[in-house]
Amino acid sequence: MGKGKGQVKVFDMAENMSKKEQRKMSKMQYMIPYHMARCPNYGWKESDHYLRAEELKDDIKTLEKKAYARW
Repeated sequence: MGKGKGQVKVFDMAENMSKKEQRKMSKMQYMIPYHMARCPNYGWKESDHYLRAEELKDDIKTLEKKAYARW
C-alpha cells in the first residue's frame, strides 16, 4: 500500500483537449454571459440572444464529448 498501485485514472478535461479546443471553449464560455446580458427583461426565452447562448452551451457539450471520446 502507498505506492500508487490500483489507482483509477480520472478524466481531466484541460489535459485532454488540444490548444485549439481550449481556445474555442474559453471563447464560448465568455460569450454566454455576453448574450445573456442582452436578453430583454420580458420574453427573454424567445429572444435571439438567449437562443445563441443556448447554442453555445450545446457546442461546449459537444466539445467535451469529443475530448472524452478521444480519452
